[in-house]
Order: sequence, then structure tokens, then C-alpha cells
Amino acid sequence: MLESNNLVTFEGLANSSAYHTFLLDEEKGRLVVGAKDHIFSFNLLNISRDYTQSASQGFRSLGRLLPPEEMNASGQEKIFRSLINQRECSNFIKVLQPFNQTHLYVCGTGAFHPVCSYLEVGKKTEDSVFRLEPLIENGRGKSPYDPKLLTASMLIDGELYAGTSADFMGRDFAIFRTLGKHHPIRTEQHDSRWLNDPRFVGVHLIPESDNPEDDKIYLLFKENALDGEHAGKATHARIGQLCKNDLGGHRSLVNKWTTFLKARLICSVPGSNGIDTHFDELHMGTILKVVSIPRGSWHDLEEVLLEEMTVFREPTAITAMELSTKQQQLYLGSDIGVSQMPLHRCEVYGKACAECCLARDPY
Repeated sequence: MLESNNLVTFEGLANSSAYHTFLLDEEKGRLVVGAKDHIFSFNLLNISRDYTQSASQGFRSLGRLLPPEEMNASGQEKIFRSLINQRECSNFIKVLQPFNQTHLYVCGTGAFHPVCSYLEVGKKTEDSVFRLEPLIENGRGKSPYDPKLLTASMLIDGELYAGTSADFMGRDFAIFRTLGKHHPIRTEQHDSRWLNDPRFVGVHLIPESDNPEDDKIYLLFKENALDGEHAGKATHARIGQLCKNDLGGHRSLVNKWTTFLKARLICSVPGSNGIDTHFDELHMGTILKVVSIPRGSWHDLEEVLLEEMTVFREPTAITAMELSTKQQQLYLGSDIGVSQMPLHRCEVYGKACAECCLARDPY
């Protein structure tokens, strides 16, 4: 792919990395990318030709202040603070969500003290504005403290639904609803039956009827198997469900979800010896369609590798992907930069138009 000259790459800045958080805006023709200490806005037509950036160190200052409840840190936590890699003492952007027609809601790790702010992007495509507002909010329950922890979020009707870690040590994992007119609510704290060391992957809103009161929030994550679910240590892929109109309960469930359900996602391939091979590592978490599966056999499936491509000049993991159906382009993020790849590549099939048509490439 690198040799075809069809790949467009942004190789990053010397003082930034971790281009992991994507927000695709087809209407304005922009791809907003959150990284270490920076937020970028790329042109969907060519990410290397026209981009703007906003340094996020400006709202990292709150990260230097400890809240009162953390002033008397335990000895273990003080030792942990002293061992934090200097690279991680930056503001890694973890949340990029549309807030209104002119602003995005942005949250980052804030040098191990999560912070949030608002990014002005303008209302129209021609508006040349890309500026962080001076207002800084506490990001606890919205962004993790540690940049290595996975988080997932979605802003719906002015309320932020987020699966993340809520403490410095990365032990209090929860699903939160913050912002908006309602009181913040979360899953039960330190209860492995609710969540057991989860790694969040995606959040989705799925309406069930014409009545918005029936809307459900679905979260995809992977977590450690509970005792009795599996012999030895194992990771299970899960899907969690919440009612959007959940206001919390009474007594022990004050400010806690009352509609939280979760189920295991079972994806396996039968083996010749009668032992199934399970695929438990959930990574992308994109819901394509909700279907009811009729009874029948899935044993006659065959796996086929269609194509394998190299999209960065250095070996690196792909950590973010967005597909623009309007531009017919795929955008990929990694630790070292961002790549843009067209879905249609006629030169692979030949030089003549007829050869491209005969390939039956849907793009």
C-alpha cells in the first residue's frame, strides 16, 4: 500500500503522539483527532494538505491540583505517583463528542487528573475557528486518569455516557452518566458482579420504538471472567444495556443504575476435536445491525483473508479507524500518526478502466 502512492499520511509532531481518539464530521468535511497535548482538525480530502491544531496543554493546568479527598494519599499511591513516566504526565485526549452546532466536548487525562473543556469549531464549513474555551471542568467519571486505560463515551441529548476508570490507581471502573439536568449516576462501586476490571470499547444509542422513553444505551467491553464462569483466568467479551430514562433508585441504589444488564458475547469456531476456539478479545465494538438469528447451523463457515496492507512506514498498532462513506476514504490512527486510504484502488487490477470494472470491486 505504501508503494502505490495512494496512501496519504500525517506523520505527527515531534512533541505529540497517541493519535487514538477520532471524531468524523462528514457535514463539515473534517476529521477531528485527539492526541497527546494536541487536538487536530484534518481535511477529509487530504489530511496532509490542510489541517489545523489546538494545543490542549492549555486546559492541563487543572491536572496539577489535587482534590481535597486525594490530599492525604496513601503511601502506595505516593510511590506510584513518583514512578509515573514523564511521557504520561501530559494531557491525552480521550473524549471528543459533539456538544452543539458550534462546539465539541473534549476531555483528557490532564497529567493524571482528568479535565474537560469545550472546543469551538464553528457552525459552517467555511468558519475558520478551532479554539479551546478557557472554561475547565473536572473530568472525573468522563476520562481515565491513566492514558493506557481504554475508555468509551457518547454524548446524547446533553448527557455524557462513559465507561471509564474513576480513580487514580485505576481500580474503580464504572459506567457513568454525567452533564445534563439529571444527577450523575454510575454502576455499583467495587462490585465485580457489575464490572470486573473492564476494558471499554464502544457506546451506542439504539431506539426501540417511536417513543424516546424506550431508548436503550449499549456498551461493548471486555472484562475478566467471574469465578465459576471459566477454569483459570479468562477474558470475556460483553455487551451491557441501560435504559436512557433511568434516574437511579432508592436506598442502596441512590445515584446508581437500576436497569443495567450485561450478557456475554460468544463468538467461537468449532474445532475438529470437539473443543471450540473462543474469540474473547473485543476491539472495535461497532454495531452494524441488530438482527434475530434463526435456528440453524453455523458450522459450515469458512474464513478467508482478502487482503493485508501496510499503512504506516514503521510497524505500529492501528488504534483508531473511521470510514467516510461520503469521501470513500478510510482513516487510521496509531501512536505515530494518521493515515488516509482510498477504498477504490483500480491500479491494483490493471491500467485500463475495463480491468478495474472486471474486478467487481464494490468501490
